[in-house]
Amino acid sequence: MTHLNDTPDASPSRKKYKYTQQLVKIALDELTQDEVAKLCRVSQSIVSGWLHGRSRAYDHQLTELRKRFGHRLHRAT
Repeated sequence: MTHLNDTPDASPSRKKYKYTQQLVKIALDELTQDEVAKLCRVSQSIVSGWLHGRSRAYDHQLTELRKRFGHRLHRAT
């Protein structure tokens, strides 16, 4: 299912992060869902949705996780 905000034309602040699930899984190797939620300024239930692939985060929500764990993310090219 494609959402309007998943398109390349979406504004930068509303763009969904393609690797949300992978980044959250990496972060959860060291942090709890509650800790991830606080870093991303969302609820724990939102983090659970990201973890299970029910939704994707906006780019700006994952800024802190990308700073801490982005180097461990293996992106598909």
